[in-house]
Amino acid sequence: MRVFFLASTDKRQRYRFVMEPLKSVGIDVSLYQEDANPFTSFMSGLKYILSTSQFDAFVMTGGDLRNVVWLILLRIFTKSRIVVRFGGDPIAVRRSAQRSFGKINLLANIRSKAGALSSTILLKYVDGVIVVSDHLADTLRPMLGHKTHLTVAPPVLLNRCKPKSNYRQQSESFNILTVTNLNYYEKAEGVTILVQAIKNACLNHPGLMVRLNVVGGGLQFNHLKTKLASIELPDNFFLSLHGQQKKVSEYYESADIFAYHSTLDSYPLVLLEAVAHGLPMILNSWGPLPKIYDEGNNALFYETGNVSGLEDLIVRLAGSENLREKLGKSALLSFQKNQSMKSRGIKLQSFFQELTL
Repeated sequence: MRVFFLASTDKRQRYRFVMEPLKSVGIDVSLYQEDANPFTSFMSGLKYILSTSQFDAFVMTGGDLRNVVWLILLRIFTKSRIVVRFGGDPIAVRRSAQRSFGKINLLANIRSKAGALSSTILLKYVDGVIVVSDHLADTLRPMLGHKTHLTVAPPVLLNRCKPKSNYRQQSESFNILTVTNLNYYEKAEGVTILVQAIKNACLNHPGLMVRLNVVGGGLQFNHLKTKLASIELPDNFFLSLHGQQKKVSEYYESADIFAYHSTLDSYPLVLLEAVAHGLPMILNSWGPLPKIYDEGNNALFYETGNVSGLEDLIVRLAGSENLREKLGKSALLSFQKNQSMKSRGIKLQSFFQELTL
């Protein structure tokens, strides 16, 4: 079997979540990364495809307009199966992006609307769709064409992480980490909720000293920074906004716990990174998250938007090294059991074989 990956505008290399597992089971894969000039990239890419041996399937990532063009070209010039991978609900993500862009960037807003339309077309007319969670599968299933095959393949962590060796508080302050994509309003609001909960915890427990490290950049970063600057923080609460960082391992390694709040994700990669570092997690009970992690076993959950509930969990974890160790080690063990590249590859191989029958 031969599978060809069209990287399109996938700068974050999300195609690797499918390509690497397939490579691990011996599938012959090829990769084409487009140039900045769309016309040139289409022509050179098509020339390369037609000059090589027949591919069984082509894989694209996300609902970009370029992928619709590729869909049309591949339908005209090949008989291969066409697959698209989605890491999140494309309609909800585009809607959130439009809210973030607002009137700031008209062109980006137009592109976002075109992306939503492109996603709808792709879901209806491709042969196969790969999604990252059962929750996302349920969301997208009504939008699929009647012959479109669907499979769930969660992301795999491709970088090595150093797990915690002990769960004692690492410094004078209790260090909480959140890593998030601040291109989206929902995630910026999640940081605000986290700040409010920690502020209340520090006010109600003067002996508790907390440092919150927020890692992540995007369109909402400056607005969030201004908003948080207007909040009067107690002396025992230290807040640091680090923006986008290429290397985040040092933040994971220095953290005591990981906290996250979002109403947009389908399977946040940052949660995989957190559990791979052995961090105990506090998550809001939304969408796919309670299905991915077990309450009280490898994560603690609070009702979405419930500041007092989040505050209680922060205080609880800050006061219990044993609980931090239990959650962190359990999450790490589950991660190590379920992150087999080969087993993921076998499942994806079966999916592609069904498509090409």
